[in-house]
Amino acid sequence: MGVNETGNISSLIQAGAKTLLVSNLPNIGATPSFNGTAAGAAGGQFATMTYNAALNQGVQQLAALNPRVNLVQMDWFSALNVILANPAAFGFTNVKDACTASLACILSNAQGFLFWDGVHPTAAGHQLLAEYAALLLSTEQTGRAVGALGQVGLSTRLDASDILFRRGAVPGANRPGGLYAEAIGQSGSVDGEKMSVYNNNGIDYSLAGVRAGFDASSGLTSFGSALAYQAGSINAGSLRSDLRTTQIDGYVMTRFASFFAGVEGGLSFNEYSDLKRETGFPTVEGKGSTRGVDFTVAGTAGSQYDIRGIIFTPAVRAGYASINIDGFTESAPVLGLEYSDRDITTGFWTARLRAATPLWGFHRATVYGEVGYEDLFSTEGSYTAKLAFNTAHAVTINNEDLNARGLFFKAGVAGNLTNTVKISAEYGFSDQNGNGDVHSGRLQLTIPLHAE
Repeated sequence: MGVNETGNISSLIQAGAKTLLVSNLPNIGATPSFNGTAAGAAGGQFATMTYNAALNQGVQQLAALNPRVNLVQMDWFSALNVILANPAAFGFTNVKDACTASLACILSNAQGFLFWDGVHPTAAGHQLLAEYAALLLSTEQTGRAVGALGQVGLSTRLDASDILFRRGAVPGANRPGGLYAEAIGQSGSVDGEKMSVYNNNGIDYSLAGVRAGFDASSGLTSFGSALAYQAGSINAGSLRSDLRTTQIDGYVMTRFASFFAGVEGGLSFNEYSDLKRETGFPTVEGKGSTRGVDFTVAGTAGSQYDIRGIIFTPAVRAGYASINIDGFTESAPVLGLEYSDRDITTGFWTARLRAATPLWGFHRATVYGEVGYEDLFSTEGSYTAKLAFNTAHAVTINNEDLNARGLFFKAGVAGNLTNTVKISAEYGFSDQNGNGDVHSGRLQLTIPLHAE
């Protein structure tokens, strides 16, 4: 039988077929004709597995001989096992008996029954079969869910990379350096309705952690570095994942008169764990984990002006970002996907204005506000997705609509906790180019490297 079906598939290929959906047999031992006895169930299962093994071997050979033909294997055997393991999730109350054996079942239009007769499914069973087939042919859509990892990786890297303006471009060219530690957090929401890459699911993510670093000055040159660790979660509709990220950033900046310029760079080491993707088939999730390494490098130039005690700092930044996510294969009884490595490269630019002034009535305290705009240009990169352990072809999924911060605002206050120890707090908001919102915050404690 398996050999005969392979021959039929070969004939279709010779006739010009380019995409074929090839189903194996469900477990005949689980049908009413065989499940009445242990011997019948075992015999039916053995016969099914023998047939399916021969069919699989034949399809593998045909796929190798005809690489331009897309042979999509439909594992109805495993899909039926999923249904039998949790029938209520599929709306069934009886997955053992034939509907035709009961007049009440026939009169109820097979309500709750999986099998119509000894081997054939009911209309509800056929509907499930059709939905499963449609999902097998929709990898280009279902595989887009992991695109959320790229957006979150880009957002967190751009936020961490802004170290030069966050640390170096502060009022006063001769401010002594300091060791600092801060609690940090970030939460974001990206609107999937405007971003097809997320299959119209949208993204919600949140991270919290700590950052430690130092700033130092030598003459007109300032420099510093920071190490941060954050952990949190990503919820992108059909995709969920935990995220742990370690970020290393550094900068060097020089001043001349009221102007300053500098460069900054950084790395993020990301771990995406407990990753789960809803396949569209009830109860089945594609599970996996992966890692990524992201980096940015950028240059910043700006100036500072003291106008009636308010220090204005306009600045522009331009840089390059690379977001890299390792390929991985999901584990799932059916509809698991295999992804290639994903490499995103993009340029980014930022324009901003900060205003800072002493806080009246408080000892050596400063308040500041910031407004700016950040966008991307020349974004490139794609990845492939294919049905795991399947002869089906991989599909290419291009990057679409990744966002920088867009319009953003920040506000903060900084002052002395003691004569030497400083404390500051900051809140930030960005609108993701009109596609969502990201909130960030930090609470920082700074200890000078040397006496003032």
